Amino acid sequence: MTVSFERYVEDEEELLEELHLDRKSAVVRLTTSLRNYDLDIRKVDEREVKAMREVLIQMNYDGRIRLLGV
Repeated sequence: MTVSFERYVEDEEELLEELHLDRKSAVVRLTTSLRNYDLDIRKVDEREVKAMREVLIQMNYDGRIRLLGV
């Protein structure tokens, strides 16, 4: 799975390696092949977080991404 953020323009693909959902601090930590990101999800509705978790599990059918806290 590739990750992209408009502020970074790279020649190589940025691949998602690990996603850590830390519910206590309401942060999603993304580790990619190029950098790390911390996403604040305090204002995200719990139903949306649950839906995100379900989609991530389905998308990771091959187990290439380490999913922690999901």
